Amino acid sequence: MSLFFEYSEFFNRPILLTETEKLNPSLVFERICTDYNLAELREVCENISSVCLTSDFPPYDDGNERANLQLFCKNVIALFEAVFCFVKPELAGEKQVVLGN
Repeated sequence: MSLFFEYSEFFNRPILLTETEKLNPSLVFERICTDYNLAELREVCENISSVCLTSDFPPYDDGNERANLQLFCKNVIALFEAVFCFVKPELAGEKQVVLGN
């Protein structure tokens, strides 16, 4: 059994946040937006997913687990985008850039 599920009472709550951050989570948003930009965060998620999708090691030797990873990474990127829109609202109003073919 996974350590995270074995001790779910502990792991199912914020454990990395300080008391101040628990009361004001926007401090974490601001730190993320200072430490990274969206392109860097996308690259990290892409690299993680590429390594896991090409791995023959559990749990990514299973197609369903690889699909779950892809969905997780997509949701993490959407979360990061929401954080950036919260911290930098000017990004939410930008015109979309269309990538060339």
